[in-house]
Amino acid sequence: MKKILLLCLFCFSIIKNNSNIVNDNPVLTYNYLTNNVINYDGFNDDYIYVNEFEVSNNTVKMVNTTYNNKREYNFIVYKNSNNYNIASRDDIKNAIYNGLNDGNNNITMYCIYDNYNECISDFRSIYRNKRLLYSINNYVSPYNRYLSLNYKININNGKAKIEITVTKKYSDNQIEEINKKIDKYISKLKINKMSDEEKIKWAHDFIIDRNKYDKEAIKKGSGDAYSAYGALVGNKAICQGYAEAIAIVLDRFDIPNILISNDLHIWNLVYVNNKWYHLDATWDDPILYNGKQTKIYDYYLITSKRLSGIDSSSNHKFDSKYYKETK
Repeated sequence: MKKILLLCLFCFSIIKNNSNIVNDNPVLTYNYLTNNVINYDGFNDDYIYVNEFEVSNNTVKMVNTTYNNKREYNFIVYKNSNNYNIASRDDIKNAIYNGLNDGNNNITMYCIYDNYNECISDFRSIYRNKRLLYSINNYVSPYNRYLSLNYKININNGKAKIEITVTKKYSDNQIEEINKKIDKYISKLKINKMSDEEKIKWAHDFIIDRNKYDKEAIKKGSGDAYSAYGALVGNKAICQGYAEAIAIVLDRFDIPNILISNDLHIWNLVYVNNKWYHLDATWDDPILYNGKQTKIYDYYLITSKRLSGIDSSSNHKFDSKYYKETK
């Protein structure tokens, strides 16, 4: 058996933050690529008092980007909803999820204090929990994933409004290029005659066959290789690019999927035949010691038990409380 060298360690190298914070009262900006808080002004000065404040009846009108890639199916924890009036901790998490899932650049939620006095403190707690925020980001379409989040809180007469500004990872131009690239190949398929298993295998093989693992990107710590743009347009990517490209293709096939990650690695969770399975195209695209690439299926549609059995390292360990579908 050929020995293989798997090269997806430390896919989340530290990168520089390029976003400009224009809010006069930034409290926290979180960069999901680095898993780091990149701007922190303390939690004592984030109240912005205003003279006029109104809570909408039940919903908040959101501003959508040109590309709305909302996932219509409901997950175990996150449900599709237009409710941004917050009455529990779960409401906060679901509001963040739905705001991102809808493709919004701004998410606004309102605290209901009648039976929920912990609204602000719970929001802060959730916002400071990088693993939780990252997992929420993993449930939405890659096109709607955030690069960074920034928020402010307005309080007046016992009412509170939380406003989150979303800096997106993908630009509209990048999304357009990616979609054209996918269209070129999907148009050649007889999709109506393909089973879900055949579609998933096609996505797995398509991404592997078109890509070369970009070792240089790890050294740089940033670049297109960290995205589906690198995988689908530049044909070079690291694990993040592989996984997001797989997710985008599976979304086009209307196959439920989630990105799943830890501090070292990111891969896919895919729903087929009424069960969730792990799929890791990066580790199925190893580089041999002679420098050549090959394609394997060791990490193709396997259970969590199987995953832990074939990889005893930390690369595929994850916190199941953030990914209920894995249980």
